[in-house]
Amino acid sequence: MKRLSSVVDFCVIQYPGRGSRIHEQAFTSLDPLIEELTEAILPSLDRPFIFFGHSMGALVSFELTHSLLRKHGITPNHLVLSGHNAPQLPRDLPDIWQCPDDEFIEHIRSWNGIPDEIWSNQEMVDIILPVLRADVTLCETYLYTERESLPCPITIFGGESDPLVSRENLEKWDIHTSGSFEIEIFPGDHFFIHQNEEMVLNSLQRLIKSGERSIDQSKDQSSNFYAWSSKKA
Repeated sequence: MKRLSSVVDFCVIQYPGRGSRIHEQAFTSLDPLIEELTEAILPSLDRPFIFFGHSMGALVSFELTHSLLRKHGITPNHLVLSGHNAPQLPRDLPDIWQCPDDEFIEHIRSWNGIPDEIWSNQEMVDIILPVLRADVTLCETYLYTERESLPCPITIFGGESDPLVSRENLEKWDIHTSGSFEIEIFPGDHFFIHQNEEMVLNSLQRLIKSGERSIDQSKDQSSNFYAWSSKKA
């Protein structure tokens, strides 16, 4: 993300249970996570900003945008959602959040998001497994609530060989914005954002610059543009 640093102040959301918050309990339900994020992020939203979220992060970014609009009357200048089916659709894959560990791990490994050397290290598996299960539980128990469309533009990223998310299901995000809507498909599977990082960053840079041009020129242009990223399988 260094190449975007000249365009934006780039901020990554770190959930409980990972990184410096490894000793905190991971969320298994989306509502309390959104409640915490809404208040935590609000003081930083004193300038134009965009959200980018991949996979579970797309769902978090979508619900966080609705929460900010409902509670504080603000939305991002652009919402970029990646690698996730439109939220109103029924799940078309079997749930795995209650599967035994061996079966659960087999499913997760098939997504190609975690290197084999991690899976061959039992100590590492013991660390990441509870967090992965919490994330999957959060996603698979999510209940969509119908609301008015968001006023901000939405751009959807997808992988052309993603076994979890089809092009048809990406297109159905269009009902969630009253603004502009577009889809970009990249080579790769569910983790195309890593396999084709340069292409993804080019597209993000284009969207950020487009957002900058759309800001009213009468506003204070000395403040940088904020880009918030929430990436999680």
